[in-house]
Amino acid sequence: MPRSQERSISLAPSLDSRGWPPSTVPPRRKICKTWAVRQYKLDPDMLDGLTYVERPSKCFINGRFMPMFLYSEREVERLAWEVNGGPEGFNARLAELEAAYATSIHAAKGGKFQRPRTYGPSSY
Repeated sequence: MPRSQERSISLAPSLDSRGWPPSTVPPRRKICKTWAVRQYKLDPDMLDGLTYVERPSKCFINGRFMPMFLYSEREVERLAWEVNGGPEGFNARLAELEAAYATSIHAAKGGKFQRPRTYGPSSY
């Protein structure tokens, strides 16, 4: 979907964000779009409203390096909190998805559930 098109994103029931704890993500940490989507369980279109820096990646296809979009991980985390109704909602969603993953074929083959670094054991 082109960035110029408007798209509404349905958010979880609104909570007062003033009561949310501060982020534990280091302030200057960046995360690429692929990892943001995988670890924070977001749709790629949800990141459209966030600011990013475009850099060439290490991925070389058809004679050129593919672009990499780097986002502030704190902004991505905040978006995940908003979508899931706050930090507790996001943690609950991670737990729910991890439980489902544990019974999947991917886990049976030795795969690891992907979650943000600051949320416990990681896949990398």
